[in-house]
Order: sequence, then structure tokens, then C-alpha cells
Amino acid sequence: MAGVKGTHMLKKKYMLISGGTLVFLCFVIGVLSVTLNYVKLNQEWALRELKEQVKAGSEQLQFYFKSLRSDLIKIERYMANNNMKVDEELYGYLNFVRSDRPNAIPAILILDANGNVVASTNPSLVQSSFRESEYFKNIRHSTNKVYLSEAIAVSDLPGRSGAASTIIKDPLDLGFVFYTGIYSKGVFKGAVLFVLRGEPFFNRYSMSITKLTSGAGFILQEDGRILFQRDVELRGGFLSDLPESSELSKVNGLLEKSEEELPVYDTIGQQMMVASKIRLDNQRWTIGILTSTSKLAQKTMTLIYTLSGLVVFLGVIVFGLVFVLIRLDQARNALRGSEEKYRRLVETITDLVFTLDQNGRFTYINPKVERITGHPVQDLIGHSFTEILAPEHIESTVDRFRRGLSGEKISIYEVDLIHKDGKKIPVELNVTSLLDADNKPIGRTGVARDITERKQTEESLRKSEAKSQLILQTIPSGLFTVDTDRKITYWNKEAEKITGLKTKEVIGKNCIEALDCDDCKGCGLFDKKADEPLYEKECVLHVEGKKIIISKNTDSLKDENGQLVGGLVSFVDITKSKRLEAQLLQSQKMESIGTLAGGIAHDFNNILLPIIGYTEMAMAEMPENSTARIELEEVIKSSNRAKELVLQILTFSRNHSKEQKPLEIQSVIKEALKFLRVSIPTTIEISQSIDNECGAVMGNPTQIHQILMNLCTNAYHAMEDKGGVLLVSLANVHLDAESIASYPGLNSGDYVKLTISDTGHGMEKAVKDRIFEPYFTTKEVDRGTGMGLSVVHGIVTSHNGYITVYSEPDKGTTFNVYLPRIDMRGMETEADPFESIQMGDEHILLVDDEEKNVHMLRQMLEFLGYKVTGQHSSLDALEAFRSQPDKFDLVLTDMTMPNMTGDILAKELMGIKPDIPIILLSGFSQKMSEEKARAIGIREYIMKPVVMSDFAKTIRKVLDKE
Repeated sequence: MAGVKGTHMLKKKYMLISGGTLVFLCFVIGVLSVTLNYVKLNQEWALRELKEQVKAGSEQLQFYFKSLRSDLIKIERYMANNNMKVDEELYGYLNFVRSDRPNAIPAILILDANGNVVASTNPSLVQSSFRESEYFKNIRHSTNKVYLSEAIAVSDLPGRSGAASTIIKDPLDLGFVFYTGIYSKGVFKGAVLFVLRGEPFFNRYSMSITKLTSGAGFILQEDGRILFQRDVELRGGFLSDLPESSELSKVNGLLEKSEEELPVYDTIGQQMMVASKIRLDNQRWTIGILTSTSKLAQKTMTLIYTLSGLVVFLGVIVFGLVFVLIRLDQARNALRGSEEKYRRLVETITDLVFTLDQNGRFTYINPKVERITGHPVQDLIGHSFTEILAPEHIESTVDRFRRGLSGEKISIYEVDLIHKDGKKIPVELNVTSLLDADNKPIGRTGVARDITERKQTEESLRKSEAKSQLILQTIPSGLFTVDTDRKITYWNKEAEKITGLKTKEVIGKNCIEALDCDDCKGCGLFDKKADEPLYEKECVLHVEGKKIIISKNTDSLKDENGQLVGGLVSFVDITKSKRLEAQLLQSQKMESIGTLAGGIAHDFNNILLPIIGYTEMAMAEMPENSTARIELEEVIKSSNRAKELVLQILTFSRNHSKEQKPLEIQSVIKEALKFLRVSIPTTIEISQSIDNECGAVMGNPTQIHQILMNLCTNAYHAMEDKGGVLLVSLANVHLDAESIASYPGLNSGDYVKLTISDTGHGMEKAVKDRIFEPYFTTKEVDRGTGMGLSVVHGIVTSHNGYITVYSEPDKGTTFNVYLPRIDMRGMETEADPFESIQMGDEHILLVDDEEKNVHMLRQMLEFLGYKVTGQHSSLDALEAFRSQPDKFDLVLTDMTMPNMTGDILAKELMGIKPDIPIILLSGFSQKMSEEKARAIGIREYIMKPVVMSDFAKTIRKVLDKE
């Protein structure tokens, strides 16, 4: 019988394997058919795409040259109609034409009838002669005809010696000349020449036909010269010079044998070539793509490899399923053997496992029953479970047994079993029904767990309740409970400490009345829909006139039946932390303002640079005491005031030193009051009594401004609700020895007295005694940080002054600031900016990314006698210096520039010529300072805007190595 069964199983295995193999072979045949069709379609698609790309590239090149031709003719017509007049309108149009293609058209030239350059966008070419050039000869005898020259190298471009390199700097770049004659009524007047760079429009248009393919694009001149090819070394060469092994040498053969409409294509060895001819005036070019057919083969092989992988994957699945079916049959046999193992496992667990029939008699019970109850297994099999139950649990347990048999789900419950020696053993019962094949109950099965140790633990927990109460009284959080009527039922010691309310004062009181919390309605304590506790919610308590900010956690209290019986609230006092948080936020705001101020200062200084520079140069050309010069002096004064304003911004943002200098503070006060007038409500009247003859002090204008703003802002807050009068006065005072007795640290002498008073609510003495303490404030958390008056006190002290305050409740407040007065006689006055300006004749390399700055500084330096080479790009400046390092005596560079900042440029230049002196200019930089500049070898660091006399003095100092 066993042999027959084994033979049947073997046949079954063979059938499964054969069926899986057949399915696998059918799938392989289908995959091969799909692959062959794909190869053919892929080749056709690739060829069509290449043709479209070549055609699109050809059309784009023709459109580009058509646009150039239109501009060329417009300029020719303009010159013919205006009798070769060279004026600003002409230069404006030339620059407009070139601005649209600045890299592609390095120069536009206007020649007169003798071949001389009369106008050019490149000033270095003006007055150059083209009389003997090929272009000029062609134009003179060909009316209204446009020519495009053949490709020429940089050295052959038009212009006198050395001029070509100022037009096109890349020695590998090819150039062209696009030109036409200027004829007026049949008479030759001159010519217009566009000097073109090949690289920009070859990259722009030719790359558009190659960026979507892995092939190599090319552009050829009619004589076979290679204008563009991915291999840079081939550019400028000729097809005839290429070895026969080069695939590009086959282009001419392809175009000559094809009579079809272009573009044409052919397969050459392992290459596919697509090309088209285009006409550009007198020139014929060829544009095309040469791509490897092996690329298409690679795509096909990639598909084949992918499909092969799928075939292998499917084969693995098919044979895996066969294997699984075989193993599944084996598993059934193994399952039967495991049943005995599980029986042994049940008998080894520590809990009591049992089964009961429908009458409640034990049909199985594991050996652990003897350890728990002392009864052997054989004494209980066939007996009722009630024989080992404690009498008080028999009735309820029998009831659960019957309800369980009827289909009711019975939760885990606890009973006591009777040990053989008579003692009670507490157990936890988890019982469920045993079902037959028809899903009908035939008994009950369950697990009884000895919970003696757990009961002992619970007892220990009850005994520790008193300890828990002690802990609740000592935790560093306020804690109280309320009933459903919100009456306080528990109040710990920390709650007393935070609120100042004793337990006996609050027990039995409604929590809303006792604490006056501003969030009572929204605390959610008795929201029956909210099952989750509420964590870390901030609110404000109002207790006996005090405001206490707390962070509270709330939760509902429920009994064992889940019914709401009250609520629990724990809270901590975060008043100090919130104030510190507000101070930190204020500090972060100030940091952000500082960053913004730095950016504003940089841009503002760049704006002031040409204003001051051009004004100074204009003044230098005006006679002294002339009306124009006097008016320009006012411009300089206003610009210097703006410059000082920038310094104030930088000082305010902590980006500049707080330098003190002789200062008449009347203007600072008036400026601050103008700002305050538009910032505070009209219910507050501003009255001022400023002595215009008041003396000067040694001070910092920004810090004086800060004193005014802080004290006046405090006054505004004191009068915000009811309005009032803000009085600001300034006067000279003399303090003798008797007067200074009340002012510790002051010496007798002359002082300037600044008074700020208000008619606000005033202060108690206790508050007045603490107002200069850091972080002390009586304002709301979001209204102040407590640093304003502390900062004022620090500034006054740093100016060797003294501050006093007088205030009474409802009688306003008065602050008096005493600053030492200085004698202005004998101090230096501003010198004439044009006296003793130091000149020079050295060659300076000037670098700034802003064109207007380069233009202005070039004029100023040339006014001072220097030769100047200006660059708008740090990279171009580096190349110019690298090519001729001995040409330059000094480098003057901006700090903040794209691609390469001034400090990095300086390092590169010193790497080429270590002894080159460098001056660094900056409108503002977060990462650069005078100390850092000197550390890397920079001779001088100058902040924009520059004053000509100081600028000239610094340049001479660096060049003379003083």
C-alpha cells in the first residue's frame, strides 16, 4: 500500500514539473518575437529623431544670421541717411544691437570711405585702418551686398596689433566678419563690420541638435574647414587633413553622392551620419550629427537583457511553485508530528491549562495543577471544577460557565481555589469555548494563572499610598484636584508656594473663583468628548493682584466604572522663563535686523560711491567760490551725512565699532523726535526746548540716538492710555563741587543736560529703585524685555556721564542725562578735499562687478594721473593679470563679487606675483574686516564710499610702501 502511494506521489510531481516547463517555453517564444520587432522600430525612430534635430538646428542658425543681417542693414541705412554722422544716437543703437548678443558680437565697426574706423563699440579700434583689408576691398566695388567672411583665427581679426586679443580672448575660438558697404545715391561712403565670435552661437544653436543624442554634432565651412566639433582640437582644421580612419572625413562623400532633399543620412561602418547644407549669404555651411550605431545596439541589448531577466524570474517562479506544492504536502505530514510536541509544551508551562465538557467535568488538565492546588491530575479528571473552587465563588463561576457555553464572551476574572491543605489560592481565569466541526460548543477550555504574588504586590501598593501622598506634596509642580462641580478637593504644597494661597483657603472653593484663570472656559477638563489629557497649555492666573504665567497639564478623573468623578491639574510657574524667552526672541530679532542692516549698508554704500566720486571730480573742475561749486559742496555734505547714517546703521546692528567723536547732539535729538512724531499717537503732545548754542560732547551719534529712543519710548508707554505731554529739553549747565555731591563719579565742570519728562502714571519708589537693573520690567511679557533702561545706563556711563530719575505715582517721570561738555576750539576742522591731493602715474588693475563703480573709479584714478585697466569680472581680471603680471603696479578690487570674491582673488594674484600690492574695497562684508584683510596679505582695506583725497592718500601710501 505504501509503494502504491509513493508511485502516485511521484507521478504527481512529474506532471507539475512538465506543466511548468511548457508554460515557461511559451513565454520565452513570445519574448523573442517582441524583441525582434522592437529592434526594427527602435532604429527607424532613432533615424527620424536625428533628421528632425539636424533640420531644427539648420533653421535656427539661418534665423540667427537673418537677424544679424537685418541689424547690419539698419545700421548701413542709418549712416547713409545721416551722411556718416557719428553721434550719441549712433552709439546708443550700436550698443543696443550688441547688448542682445554681448558675447557673440565683441565689436561693431564703422569705416569711412578711406577704410579708417570712425566709430566702434570697442574704443581701442577707433582710428584703425582697414584700407588694405580683404573686407574693405570687397565692399568698395559691390553695391548693397552683404558678405560673411570665412572663419578666421583670433590673430587674423580686424584691428591694429594687439587689438584682436581685446575682442576675443580664447585662442581656440574662431571668428567671422559680417560686413556690407554704405552707399548714398550710388556713392561709396564707408562700411559696417560686425566682428562675430563663433563659439557663443555654435554652442547656442549647434548644441541644440546634439544635447538630446549621444552622437557628435559638427558644422563645416564650404571649403571643408571644421567650424564646430565636440573635439576642440579639431576646430579650425580641414576635413582633408583628417586621416581616413576618422569618421568625420566621410561627410563630403555622403553629401556629394546624395541628390535627395536634405537632410541626408547614411551608415558608415559603425557610424550613422545625418547632415544638411545651409546658405548664409555668400557662405554655404554643412551641419550634422555623427552617432554610433552601437548605441542603438546597446539599447536593444539592454532590452534583451531585461527581458531575459524576466524570463529567468518567471522560470524561478514556475519551478518555485512546483517546489512549494511538493513541500506543502510534506508539511501536512510534519504537522501531525508536531501536535505531540505542542502537547508537551502545554505541559511544561507554569500556568494551569484545562478543558471541561458541557457538564463542567475536567477532560484534560496539565500537571501544574498539582503544584498550584496540591491535587494530582488523576484525582481531578472526570470531576467537576466546583470541587476545587472556594465556596463563595462557586455560584458566580457556574453562571459564567453557562453563559460562556451559550456563546457569550466572558472577560478575565479572578477566583480563589482551595488547596489540598485547605488554604485559598487566588487565580486569574481566562476561559473560552471549545467548538466542534459545525462550530457548536462542546465544552470550555482555559488557563488559570496563580496571582498570589500579584495580590501581595497590590497590598504593598495600598500600604504605600501614604508615601505617594507625601511625594505629591513635595513634587516641584503645583497639583490640585476638583470634583464635577469644579470645587477644589486637593491642594499640594507647591501649589501654595506658586499662588500664595493656603490649602484651607481653597479647599471647597470653585477653582475659577479661586484662581481666575484666563483659560478656564477652554481648559477641556470636563469635556466628555476629549478622552486624551491636555499637556503643557499656557495660561495666566490672576491671584490677589498678581499675574502668574503657568504651564498646566489637565486630565479627567474617573471611577472604576469609567464615570467622571472630577479632574486633575498640575502646573508649574513659567513667568521667569517666559520673560527670558521674550528676551531671547528680542535678541534674535535684533540679530535679524543686524543682518538686514548689513545688506542695506552694502547697497547704500555702492549707491553713494558714484555720487560722491562724480561730485568731487565735478568740484575739482569748478572755480573756487563759484555758485556751482558751492552747490556741489552741499551735495557732498548731504552725501557725507548719508555715509554717517550708514555707519549708524552698522553700529546699531553691532557690525561697526562705537567710535566717539566731537558731537553737537542737537541734530540727533531733532532727528529722533521727527521719527517719534510719526510713531506715537497724536494724543501725546511732543514739546521741545533745544538750546541751539548748546555745547558739544565727545559721543557716538547712534548711541545718543538710542538714549533718546529708549527714554521717549518709555514715556510713550506711560501715557499710552490717557495721553499727555512728552517734553525734551537740552541746555548747558555747570556743576560745582556742591552740586556733584549727589552724582557719584562726576567731576565738577561744564555739562550738557538732556531732559526727558512725561505726564504719565509715574512709579512707586520700589519700582524706581530697580529700573536700571537688567531684565527688570513692569510691562507685559510681550511689551518689553527689561533691557531698555539698562542699556541707557550703560551708554551714559560709557560717555562718562550720569543719569537721574524723579517720579511719583500719578505725577509723571523725569530723566536727566548729564554728559561732559567739550571745547571745540583748537580741534581739527574739515580740510578742503582738493588741497594736496597726491597724484601718481602707475598702472592699476581695477576690479568691481558693478559697471557704474568701475566707470566712476576709473575716471577718478585717471584724474589722479594713473593708468587704469578696468574689469567687471574677477575671473577676467585674474586671466588678465596672469597673462601680464608685470604690467600692473597695484590691484584695487571689490570684496563682494560673483564667481570669486575679492579676498580669494587677492590670494590668487599674490600666488602669481607675491609682491603685488592689493587694496580691498567693500560696501560691507560680514566675513571681512581690516584685521582679516591684513592677515592674508592685503595692504589696505577701504570702506565705500571713498573720498578722493583719502583715496589718493591711501593709494600713495601703499605704492610708496609707507
